[in-house]
Amino acid sequence: MIASLFHITHLDNVACILHKGLLCRNRIETLHLPYLDLSDASCQARRSSRDLGGHTVDLHNYVPLFIEPRNAMLYRLEKTLAESGDGDDLVILEVNGTPAQWHASLLSDGIASSPATHLFHATDPGGWEALDWDAIRCRTWKNQLAKRHKMAEVLVHGTLNGRHIRKIWVKSPAALQALRAKVGGKNLPTATVADDGSLFFS
Repeated sequence: MIASLFHITHLDNVACILHKGLLCRNRIETLHLPYLDLSDASCQARRSSRDLGGHTVDLHNYVPLFIEPRNAMLYRLEKTLAESGDGDDLVILEVNGTPAQWHASLLSDGIASSPATHLFHATDPGGWEALDWDAIRCRTWKNQLAKRHKMAEVLVHGTLNGRHIRKIWVKSPAALQALRAKVGGKNLPTATVADDGSLFFS
């Protein structure tokens, strides 16, 4: 159904991710792992209590993956890091699409922190039918509704093993060199400089 999913993170987190896998926020905190958090605190607060079929779920127990990475969150992070001189430190992890078929995974029809967004079990066909694919696939967004829908997520419960990472996208040759230096002897998936404008905004 989905060929790839995407997780946006900081270059400094990649070595730990390759060793431990992609972990949900609650597990990262429980294990006291070093982690450079790029998320917005107010958005994270709204993710702690979301409705799913009449039951409350804490989305901090799930690893967030975007269906389309070139979205408003990526735009904000690129701008913020560029202003601090760290623009090349942004990384997009491309994950194979199989988690979208797992019974424990969830699906959101927009950014999951928004009260207007609906959550579904990933195996629910109705959830996939609810997605606004025009908004998800468009190169930009014209209004707040399209902006929200473009950030639709697949949420993986607990941990996603690093073997599911098929490619690491960075912004420049210098970033690729820095990544290889930080990872050291660890087995590195295919790492590619996204220099054609297809993923990053700048």
